[in-house]
Amino acid sequence: MPIGVGGSSGGRAGSRVLRWARRAAVLAGCLGVRPASAQQPPPGPGLTLEEVVRSALAASADVQLARWDLRARQGALQAARGAFDPELRASVAAVSQRAPFLDDGGSGGISRSTTVQYGFGLDRRFRSGVSVLPQVAFTRVDGPGGGGLVSNEGAAGVDVAVPLLRGRGGGTFRAGERAAGRGVRAAEAELRHARAGSVLRAVLAYWDFVAAHGRLEMLRRAEARTARLVEDTRRLVEADERPAVDLIPVRASLASHRASRIAGEQALSEARREVALAMGTPAAGLAAVAPPATGFPVADTAALVPTPEAAAAEALLRRGDVAAALGRREAAAERLRGARGELRPRLDLEAGVGYRGLEAGGDPGRLVSPFYSRLGGAQATLGMTAGIPLRNRAARGEALQAEAALRQAEIVEGELARAVALEAATAAETLARAAEERVLAAEAVRLHEASVEAETQKFRLGTATLFDVIFAEDALTSAQLAEIDARRRHAAALARLRYETGALAEGETGEAVDVEALVRGRAPALPPRSPPE
Repeated sequence: MPIGVGGSSGGRAGSRVLRWARRAAVLAGCLGVRPASAQQPPPGPGLTLEEVVRSALAASADVQLARWDLRARQGALQAARGAFDPELRASVAAVSQRAPFLDDGGSGGISRSTTVQYGFGLDRRFRSGVSVLPQVAFTRVDGPGGGGLVSNEGAAGVDVAVPLLRGRGGGTFRAGERAAGRGVRAAEAELRHARAGSVLRAVLAYWDFVAAHGRLEMLRRAEARTARLVEDTRRLVEADERPAVDLIPVRASLASHRASRIAGEQALSEARREVALAMGTPAAGLAAVAPPATGFPVADTAALVPTPEAAAAEALLRRGDVAAALGRREAAAERLRGARGELRPRLDLEAGVGYRGLEAGGDPGRLVSPFYSRLGGAQATLGMTAGIPLRNRAARGEALQAEAALRQAEIVEGELARAVALEAATAAETLARAAEERVLAAEAVRLHEASVEAETQKFRLGTATLFDVIFAEDALTSAQLAEIDARRRHAAALARLRYETGALAEGETGEAVDVEALVRGRAPALPPRSPPE
C-alpha cells in the first residue's frame, strides 16, 4: 500500500527521509574535498631537482674555496718543479786598473792593465740529484799581467756533480716535488668531496621543500573540510537536528587544523629559504622560488640496498675526503723522507772535461779563436767533496717537524676512515629501513582509505555517526602526512647513502652528478673494485 505524504505515517517517514537527506548533505559536504595523496608535486612548470643541484654547484662557497685551493696546490707543484728548471747564466765584464809599483832600482811608476771577460753556462739539476754545468769562459788581459802582450784565454767544458749521500735521488728538491704532487691529488679529492657535500645539502633541502609543500596541501584540505563541517553542523543546530554542544568539538577541531596549517606555512617558508640558500639565491629572489616540480623517488630500492659491509668498503675506496687524507699523509711521508736525507753527511763526486786555449793579439778575432787554438788542449778533472756536520741541528729540527706532521696525518686518516666506514654502514641500514617504512606507510594509507569508505557506508546505513566518519578522515590525513615524511626520509636516505659511498659526485673533481639516479630511486651499485695503487 503506498504511503501518503499527508498521513501521519507518511509524515514520520518524510521526516526521517529529510533527516537522512540532511545527514547525507552534511556527509557530502564534509567529504567533498578528500585529502589527495599529495606526495608528488603538481604537474606543470616548477623548480626541478636538477636545477637546484646545478645552481648549488655554481654558487657553493665550499666548492669555490676548494677550487682555489686546488689552484694553489697546482701553483705549489709548479714551484717545486722549478727546482729542476735549467738556468742559463751569462756575464760580461771589463776592468781597467792603474796600480803603483816599484822596480829593483827603487824607482816607481804606474802600471796600467785592462781585462775583458765574458762567459755563459747552463746550470741544470736533474731529479736524480746530479747537477750538470756546461760553460764557456773567455779572458783577455792587456797590460803587465800579459807580459806586455795582449793574451787571450778561452775555456770550455762540462762539470758534473753526483751526490753519493746527502742529496742523492734529488734530496729535498725531489721530495718537495713529490709532496706537492700528492697535495694536488689531495686537493682534487677535496674538490670532489666539496661538490658532493654541496649536492647533498641541495638535495636534502629540495626533498624537505617537496615534503613541506605536500604537507601544507594536506593541512589546507583538512582545514577546508573541517570548516565545512562546522558550517553544516551549525545549520543542523539551527534546524534543531543536532544539539548545540556538537559545535564545540568541531570548532575545536577547526582551530587545531588552522594552527596546523599556519605551522605548515611556516615550515614551507623555512624549506623554501633552505633551498634558496643552497642555490645561492639572494634575499630579493626568495619569493620567486617556484614550487617543486620533481617528485619523490618511486622505485622500490629495498632489494637493491647494499649490505653495510659493502657500503663501508666502497666508501673507503671512493670517498673524496678519504682520498684527500691519504694524499696528505703521503705528502707528509715524502717530506719526512727528504728531511731525513739531509741528516746524512755530504759526499759528492765531481768530474769535468774541457778544453783550454791561449792566443796573443788584440784584434777582435782573438775573442773567439782561443777556443780552437793550436796552443790548447783537453783537460779532465776528478775529485771528491765531503762535508760532515758536527751538530746539524737545523736538519734534525726539520726531520722532527716532518715526522710529527706525518704522525698527525696518520691519526687524522685513521679516524676519518673509521668514521666514514661507520657512516656508510649506517647509511645502508637507514636506507633499508626507510624503504621498508615507505612501503608500510603506503599500506597504512591504503587501509585508512578503506576505513573511510567503510565508515561512510556505515553512516549511510545509520550504524555510525558523522563523527566516526570525521575521525576516520582525520586518521587518513595523519597517515598521508606520515607517508609524506616516510617518502622524504627514504629520498634523503638514498641521497645520503650515495654521498657516504662516494657515488653522489664522481669524476676527477666531482663534475659528474647523476641526478636521474636520485629521481628514480637507484641505490649506488657497488661492483668489486681494486684499491688504488
